[in-house]
Amino acid sequence: MQITVSFDPEVDYAEDVAERVAWAYGYQSVEDLLPSEDGDDGDGNGDSGGLDGWTATKMKKFALALKPTARKVLRAIAEGAPETTVESIQSTTGLEPSAFAGSMSSFGYAVNNTRGVRDKPYTKNGQVYSMTAPIAELVLRVLDDNGL
Repeated sequence: MQITVSFDPEVDYAEDVAERVAWAYGYQSVEDLLPSEDGDDGDGNGDSGGLDGWTATKMKKFALALKPTARKVLRAIAEGAPETTVESIQSTTGLEPSAFAGSMSSFGYAVNNTRGVRDKPYTKNGQVYSMTAPIAELVLRVLDDNGL
């Protein structure tokens, strides 16, 4: 996906242009885009290490773009981090193989429809899903905080 942000420096205020750029990357404001002096990445946890660009705002948008069954899968992957198997996820979520497979298409949709998100918050190698501990903690916090 390519987004073009155009502006006229003679007409547009710098703050308006910065807001457009922040929005294009999935941030709610310029303040969310810029890290604070204490290293906060904008998601409120003060730790940007290991998050690969994910913030609470992006994760919430991503999770809301998922079908409910896919949210169950996302939670199961996060709870099983750093690695969990397809079989374990299906057991945890109670999804039959066909329902599990059907829910996975929702992740591609969510990636494509969440500004500032380029990749899924997990990787898959064969029958094993992997998610870093910082991303897993962010996923669980966002899902819990938003009743998802």
